[in-house]
Amino acid sequence: MNRILTIFALFSFSLFSFSQENDEITNSIQIYCGDEISSSTSGANSDQEYLSNVGLADCGTTVDASSGVWYSFVGIGEMIQLNLCGSTYDTKLHVFQDDGFNLTCVGGNDDSDCENIYDSKLGFLSEQDSYYYIYVSGWGTQEGDFILSVNCGVVGCLDT
Repeated sequence: MNRILTIFALFSFSLFSFSQENDEITNSIQIYCGDEISSSTSGANSDQEYLSNVGLADCGTTVDASSGVWYSFVGIGEMIQLNLCGSTYDTKLHVFQDDGFNLTCVGGNDDSDCENIYDSKLGFLSEQDSYYYIYVSGWGTQEGDFILSVNCGVVGCLDT
């Protein structure tokens, strides 16, 4: 019985200690049109220092010290809308394009027209086959649960 409890305790510790596999850009999770991802930034690392070091401390909105997680997306040559509506904390959303050598800022959003204005939403025109990184984080040092929705082929005005 003690052996089972010890194994369970070790498993639980490693599960909660390393629960964010995508808290670094190199471990981003690929997302696709129509995806709706429920996840959390709780327990993840902040990439504020990394993004500051590559000159991207401000991309539509500042990158704060809060923990964040990374997703990746291959452009389809259409309008893309990402939103964090329904999240449990004050979110931030940043999108970067990777040209194979450098990241460049596509845009960022802190507050939006979601029912809860503290949820983030961002629209952009994706380039066919271009690689994008999406960084989900929070305002200040806030972290929590979020829902990331990926909507493609959106028509009309995408004010964020």
